[in-house]
Amino acid sequence: MKTRLLISACISTVVLVLVLLGGNWAAASAQFTIPTAQPRRPESTPKPSSPLGESECLSGTLGKAKPLHLFFFFSRASASPARWGGVINPKGSACQAAKERFCRVPVNYLPQREQLNFYRQGAELRQYRSGVIDSSDSCAPKQLYFDLTAYERRVFDTEPEKITIFTYDPLDHAWEPCPDLSFDEKQGDHGRLSCNTSGWGYFALAWEAKK
Repeated sequence: MKTRLLISACISTVVLVLVLLGGNWAAASAQFTIPTAQPRRPESTPKPSSPLGESECLSGTLGKAKPLHLFFFFSRASASPARWGGVINPKGSACQAAKERFCRVPVNYLPQREQLNFYRQGAELRQYRSGVIDSSDSCAPKQLYFDLTAYERRVFDTEPEKITIFTYDPLDHAWEPCPDLSFDEKQGDHGRLSCNTSGWGYFALAWEAKK
């Protein structure tokens, strides 16, 4: 009987020692194991860039009895009142309620750009009704303009044939000089060149490239 108790006690002691040794080995070994890499979250798919690149747009509501003036400054940080460009819609220019969208568009995204030499980005002017482009003429001319820089004014004074406002004709796929051009030297820092038009589309301050 004493022998059995002694054997049982020995077995229990051996089991206890093994358990303790196993726990200590696991704790010590854990210091040298490589942590399991956490799965990375799937990256969101980047949204496709606008076909107009870095274009900027402004919009406003047109009405028969409501004037609308949309414009960009050369720089938001500048104190100068000069404007990169804009469009003035007097009362009566809109035949009915609509939305006007005025954008400045990088030259690389203008149609048939090889026909012109550009002084700056082009302008795109559109009319929308019920969310759809409406290209019907305005009921009265609107004024699309560019305020000139010092260099552009110098060109205008010395070589006027090398600076004007062009409009794009989508039917002929060609840029044409604005037929109703005006200049106001009192506007901006160096004068304002304007195109009086009833149409819509692309406009550019440029001169014709050699063919």
